[in-house]
Amino acid sequence: MWRKNGTLLSLLLIGLFVFTGTAVSANNTSVFTFEKHPIDFKYGIQVHGGAGLYAMGDVNDYRAQGAPAENEEDAEMGIAWGLSLLYRASEHVRWEIGFTSMGEDRTYTTWQAGAVTSEVEQTVSGSEFYVVPNWLFNPDGFLLVSLGLGPSIVSGTLDRSVTQGTSFYNATGRSIGGRAQLGLQLRVNESWALNLQGGYRLAKVGRLINEDRDGNETTVYWGFNDRQMSTDFSGPFVELGLRLYFKPATKWHKI
Repeated sequence: MWRKNGTLLSLLLIGLFVFTGTAVSANNTSVFTFEKHPIDFKYGIQVHGGAGLYAMGDVNDYRAQGAPAENEEDAEMGIAWGLSLLYRASEHVRWEIGFTSMGEDRTYTTWQAGAVTSEVEQTVSGSEFYVVPNWLFNPDGFLLVSLGLGPSIVSGTLDRSVTQGTSFYNATGRSIGGRAQLGLQLRVNESWALNLQGGYRLAKVGRLINEDRDGNETTVYWGFNDRQMSTDFSGPFVELGLRLYFKPATKWHKI
């Protein structure tokens, strides 16, 4: 798993450096040079909200084990919020370093086994930390289009409550993912802008660890053949962000 994720991260990083290394400003200054040139809207901060769809194959498949299920409810999407820092490295490249809480959803199932009715409720939540370089089109215009691709670190949590079986809470895991995004920024004035952004994220956490009361850690399994559980937040997303651009009050950025 880690070898696979490491390969994915390596490919993303290689693409990231090729992407930024070939970005050239109007003064023929690349991202990696130290030549000084004026850049507007260089520093910024963004708060955003939105929603994303979940894949959640394992979580939705293993609501109940064996018996015919009723009253089924899938985990399908979550309401997201986040914060990101913006740094414009050249005329056509802006870096975005951010955190997104990808929200929470649940699965629910009841099934009948003889005279006994059992219930299974699973709650899943996740977050991501990402670093994305964005290529800017019409960089100084009223409308700015951006295209970005970069790696992320994904965290997932799964709680499982079962009336007839084993329950667990706060089973967590981390993995390496990535996101591709397309944005449209509308400049309001010299300091504020709105940004509508959509894209697709790869965000599967392949292993979840549960800690019991004694501090012992175990991998979470469920279903036939003791299949290892995972949480998969992969899917399309949309975000609406409010951006504030500013100039540092001190010269710390020139040290």
